Amino acid sequence: MGTLASSEVLSGVCMFGLSLVDIRHQGRFMVHVVARDLPKRVASAAMMMGICWWAGERLAAAIMLVLVLASEAEAKILARRLPENDQDITVGFLATLWITNWFSTVVYLVPAVALAHQSSVPLLLSGYIWLFGVFVYVSNTFVFLPFFNWTLMIPAFGTAFVVFSVASSTSFTHNQRIDWIVAAGLMVVYVFNTIET
Repeated sequence: MGTLASSEVLSGVCMFGLSLVDIRHQGRFMVHVVARDLPKRVASAAMMMGICWWAGERLAAAIMLVLVLASEAEAKILARRLPENDQDITVGFLATLWITNWFSTVVYLVPAVALAHQSSVPLLLSGYIWLFGVFVYVSNTFVFLPFFNWTLMIPAFGTAFVVFSVASSTSFTHNQRIDWIVAAGLMVVYVFNTIET
C-alpha cells in the first residue's frame, strides 16, 4: 500500500517535468546544503528563540528549541545514510528528506507568528524580517533544486498570511526603544545573510 501511494505521488511529481532521476539528484545536493548550513541555521534559530523568550513568547521559544533539535538531528541522520550513488536513493529516503526539510521550514517560521502576537510594532516588524529571511534563504539556497525550492516555499508563503491574520487582530500600543533596536539588529543580520546567500 505504501509503495503504491509513493508511486502515485511520484507519478504526479513527474507530470510537472521532474523525473525520479532529477529528484534523486536534487535530493543529494539538498542533503549536502543542509549539512553545510547547519551552524548558520542553528545560530539564527538561537537568536530568534532568544528574541521570542525576551518578548514573552516563552512557549514558542521552548517549542522551537525542541523542534529545531529534532529536525536538525534527523537531517544529520539522513546525511549519514545518504547512499553513494543517486540510483540507490530510494523513494522512501527522498520522502523522508522532503518531510524533514518541510517540517524544518515550518519550525523556523514559528517566531514570525509568535511575534505577531506582540503589541509592539517593532517586534511585528522583527517577525516579518525573519519571515522574509526564511524566504530569501530557501529561494537563494535551493534555486538550483526546484522541487525542494518550490515545495519549501509553500509553508513560507502560507505563514505570511497567518502572520497577516494574527497581526490584524492584535492591538499595537507598546513601542519601547529597545524593540526598535532589536528590529534594526535583525535588519542588519538580514542584510548580511542575504549578501552571503
